[in-house]
Amino acid sequence: MDLLLLSLAPGLVIALYVYIRDKYEREPFKTVAVTFAFGAFGAVIAAFLESAFPDPGKHASLLANAANATLVVAPIEEIAKFLAVWLLVYRAPAFNEPFDGVVYCVMASMGFATLENIMYVMDGGMRIGIERAFISVPGHAAYAAIMGYFMGQARFERGGKRRLLLLQGLVYAIAAHGLFDFGLMSRTGWGLVCTGVTFLAAIICASLAIRHSSKASGLFWTVRQPVGAEE
Repeated sequence: MDLLLLSLAPGLVIALYVYIRDKYEREPFKTVAVTFAFGAFGAVIAAFLESAFPDPGKHASLLANAANATLVVAPIEEIAKFLAVWLLVYRAPAFNEPFDGVVYCVMASMGFATLENIMYVMDGGMRIGIERAFISVPGHAAYAAIMGYFMGQARFERGGKRRLLLLQGLVYAIAAHGLFDFGLMSRTGWGLVCTGVTFLAAIICASLAIRHSSKASGLFWTVRQPVGAEE
């Protein structure tokens, strides 16, 4: 029971934090919950796809680890999260302000990370659960916030600029995730430094993404406010 709670808590706490940060028009709880569930389903699909590729193993070369992290694991997992939002809510009426990109991407990511966390923690025990609570799960949230910032901007653009913003967010999330995983998979001192630096950079960028998306939503609602609404 303790391990299950440890598995669930990080993702749920982060999801709640981002949900509360949506201060202009909070998203429908049902839509948020379904997005979280779609993210969890994405983790199942990602695990199936990743299993189709050979595991480099503990003694693999740096090149093999780099290829696995950046060309297999990170793209599959981030695309799974992206599609959970893009297919489910990106065009929905509920997605009606820039900050919603952050909200829904983080919800999908926390669904993904929570199911993944259950599998890792139940197998690895308390130590793995504590490590993932402070590193892996927040990392997933950070990549999602970055991707969500661009998705929120893209939602209110047109044509080529919209597609470019969507691609930017996805690429940045994949790059951050890939570098993080590569550092861990390398099992070297400098690899751990790479992971640490990537993690801190992702957290900082995610904080900025949340702040700027919130400000963008404030401006968005100010512009859309009908004449005489304050009277």
